[in-house]
Order: sequence, then C-alpha cells, then structure tokens
Amino acid sequence: MKKRYIVIATFFLLLVFIPPLSLLLGPTTLREYANRELVYKVIADKVTKNATNEKEKALKLFNYLHYHIYTPMRSRASDVNQLHHLVRNVAWCDSQAGTLVALARKANIRGGWVGLYGYDETSHHSTSVLHIDGKYRMLDPFMGYVFSTKDGNISTLEDIQTSRTM
Repeated sequence: MKKRYIVIATFFLLLVFIPPLSLLLGPTTLREYANRELVYKVIADKVTKNATNEKEKALKLFNYLHYHIYTPMRSRASDVNQLHHLVRNVAWCDSQAGTLVALARKANIRGGWVGLYGYDETSHHSTSVLHIDGKYRMLDPFMGYVFSTKDGNISTLEDIQTSRTM
C-alpha cells in the first residue's frame, strides 16, 4: 500500500514540475517565445490598466508606441521581433505596426497590419488595423495618425478612402 502511494506521489510531482521545467530547460525558441509573450502581456496590461473599452485600450497602446519608439535617421530596418523593437525603442513603420498588433492581441483586440501601395508595386508605408467595436480601424503609430469620423470613432480604411475631408 505504501509503495502505491509513493508511485502516485511521484507521478503527481512529475505532472506538476515537468511542464515548467520544459519551458526553462527546453528548446531555446520555445523559451524565447514564452518570454516574449509574457513581456507583451505585462506591457499591454500596464499600459491599458484603467481603460474601460476597446477604443481606450487601442489608443493607450497607440500612444505608448508613438511616444516610446522612434526611427533615427540613416538607420537600417532591423526586423527581428516585436520585443527587439520594444527593448531598443527603435522601429520602422511596419515593425511599429506589428508591435501595436502584438500588444493589442494581449489586450484581447484582434488586428493586423496593412502595406500601403502607391504608384508602383512597392509598399511605401505600413500601418495597423485593429478590430474595435466590430470594425477594423486604422491607427498609424509611426506617423502618429488616428483619423476620426465626425461622430468621434476611429476611422476604418473604407472611411478614409471615401472621405474627401480627412
């Protein structure tokens, strides 16, 4: 009977301790991914602490990035991951858009980034779109632009395309 309890206790301890140890001692990429996701969650939680809705959360994250990440002149784009940009406080437009999306996801806001194409086949700028109040709305942390509709909502891409006054 005593042997049975020892086996059950050992099995239970293995179930409890192996998953956390595998994150610490497991493959480097798994550890790095877990650490990045944890940092994104901590930053998103701190920045959006007193926000009461999706719009407030998105604007707080937008302002955080716009005022904390910059692009020095004559620097090269370095696209490692969003944590790299947050630590260095340096990123180009596509990296800032991706970082805003990564932080927004941790605040339970879906999103993505959009490459804006001009006169040729090359994207000349990238911006974020976040799903706020049932619609994908555009925020540009690199330029500091948040276009608003007449009723005070953040503009959708369609609003921006069809408006003559924005």
